[in-house]
Amino acid sequence: MKNVLLNRPVILIVLLALFLEAFAGETQDATLAKPNIVVFYVDDMGYGDLGVYGNPRAHTPNLDKMAAEGVRFTEFYSPSALCSPSRAGLLTGRYPVRYGMAHDVFYPGSEAGLPPKEITLAEMLKPAGYRSGFFGKWHLGHQQPFLPLQQGFDEFNGTPFSNDMSVNARYEGNEIVDFDPDQRRFTRLFTEAAIDFIGRHRDQPFFVLVAHPMPHVPLYTSPEFENATGEGLYADVVSEIDWSVGQVRGALERLGLGERTFVLFASDNGPWLQFAAHGGSAGALRGGKNTTFEGGQRVPAIAVWPGRIDPGRVQSGVITGLDLFPTLANWAGQDLPAGRPVDGQDMSHLILDDGDFPEERTFAYFAHGRLQALRIGDWKIKRRRPPYLPEWLEIGWPGAFPAHEWMLFNLARDPGETTDLSARNPLRFQWMKFKLKYFPANLEPIAPPMNTGRGEDEPTPDLKNARAPRNISGEYQGRVLAACFRYVEENPGEKCPARLLD
Repeated sequence: MKNVLLNRPVILIVLLALFLEAFAGETQDATLAKPNIVVFYVDDMGYGDLGVYGNPRAHTPNLDKMAAEGVRFTEFYSPSALCSPSRAGLLTGRYPVRYGMAHDVFYPGSEAGLPPKEITLAEMLKPAGYRSGFFGKWHLGHQQPFLPLQQGFDEFNGTPFSNDMSVNARYEGNEIVDFDPDQRRFTRLFTEAAIDFIGRHRDQPFFVLVAHPMPHVPLYTSPEFENATGEGLYADVVSEIDWSVGQVRGALERLGLGERTFVLFASDNGPWLQFAAHGGSAGALRGGKNTTFEGGQRVPAIAVWPGRIDPGRVQSGVITGLDLFPTLANWAGQDLPAGRPVDGQDMSHLILDDGDFPEERTFAYFAHGRLQALRIGDWKIKRRRPPYLPEWLEIGWPGAFPAHEWMLFNLARDPGETTDLSARNPLRFQWMKFKLKYFPANLEPIAPPMNTGRGEDEPTPDLKNARAPRNISGEYQGRVLAACFRYVEENPGEKCPARLLD
């Protein structure tokens, strides 16, 4: 008995050590339960641009591998068919029309941007201990109140506009560090910046958004990827983006972060079909960027999270960029912001394949500040499109679509929207028309459109020294239009051939 009593302090110390070790383990597990998040959000990549989406000429081994190790979505929708509102929807989980971003993008003359009162993903994740970095194209306002550091991000290395606008500049934080950046370096530069950020914040949860400015026209690639594929400049650009995904995922593995990191790859909208070989492919889908046909907003999307997402899954069911906000809030243990509706839904069950998803999911397609189409379950109704352009231009301009009446499609049987079913399903058509008519009432109040600066020739004072890109697509587009005009006038009824776009 004496020996036992003498050893009692030792026993107490051992028990205390075991308790502290268990407590530390629980605390560490709680921290690790918050996944690191890496999102690639590329510009204007179409549903048919990747090998794993059926493009036999694509050179995308890293993205194909990512799909084999994770899940590929067949019905992932960007929040808009245009850059700025799509990015706003991704960051806020809310339809951009709620805060005035109807259907336009921000220009160098704009005094507006993503409203600071909106709560972004970075702001939502910050109380959960996340560090957030944004690398690439922002396009949500270049004035300081609207830049990433004022929207919850801790670091920003990127450009404020599309690469075809009248000026170009690269920012680090709130400061312009390069008034004439070499866009050939962009994909590599933003990849390396993201990897550096990940390395410096490996010991705490992080959120990294890599928003490559490509493959938006004009196309640029680094010298290492020039003529790398033998399939043309667009394929070279996509190949370098694929390289970027491989580099970041490789860094995560080297740092031992692979199983603790959710990685999502998606596009901000569909391909810019007007630029033919330089504009990508929507595959079997109809339409592209700027349209509310499926090719405008149904985009490639792949996710991987080793140990949490079963490899090789192909997941149908509607999931949108709006859903990222509530889904990540759930994973980070954060409540959704009070006092404001969030349009996205927590889609953990669909991403992780641990439950059912709503079969009658509703998704709204907005353009020009108006609800243009509505999907409910497998059915989609599309509003009448009046003839905005002369008939000869509708015929001659690649990617343009002629005016049409109201349309009804069953997307489960006809994802390419080839057959209007309104006459065959009159009751369904009238019901869908009713739902479309009254859907915007659920979004009230819809904010008035912002002044994006369209048409203003002069950039704001902070960009006075910035220069136009070396080959802006405005010049390219003008040259293409002129060539197409001549061709259509000489060959009535024919479309403008792709060779005129090279």
